[in-house]
Amino acid sequence: MGRGSDHLGGSLAAEVLSLGDARVPPPVGDPLPRYRAVHDLIAAGHVSAAHDVSDGGIAVSLAEMAIGGQLGLRATIPDDAADPGARSPLGMIAALANEAPGQLVLETPATSRDAVAARLGAFGRRIGTVTGTREIEIRVAAGADRRSAAPIGTSGHVRVTVEDARRAFGCRSLPP
Repeated sequence: MGRGSDHLGGSLAAEVLSLGDARVPPPVGDPLPRYRAVHDLIAAGHVSAAHDVSDGGIAVSLAEMAIGGQLGLRATIPDDAADPGARSPLGMIAALANEAPGQLVLETPATSRDAVAARLGAFGRRIGTVTGTREIEIRVAAGADRRSAAPIGTSGHVRVTVEDARRAFGCRSLPP
């Protein structure tokens, strides 16, 4: 739910990459309708899990959800740069690590997909699928065309096991 940006100012990525002059994401308009919609979906049993993207961006949120659920996922993250010509030189890092306000990742049962889409409208979009593979696979869409997903890294996408992600995040207390 919500839209990202190519602004990394104030983000964990900006801190790690020493991007002192990175632009801060613009504020969201009135977020209340979005949060009311999510609350309604949770109350109706249409949301299995939710995670904000405020600490590390959407890639970290997806990984944390997969680790917590001990399941895999396959996702294609939209490149939300408002002006592709002015896109951040960090490109895919910005798509994966921006912490633009008002973004949430929702996990929903397949049977709730239509209800969630109807309730969220323009606020939401489907980005992926939970899998039983225990692998996290993430791609970044090239512009608005999700079918032409741009590769991340040399292998064409990021793919790690849930166990490797657990170790990377220092999660020792989760069940094997």
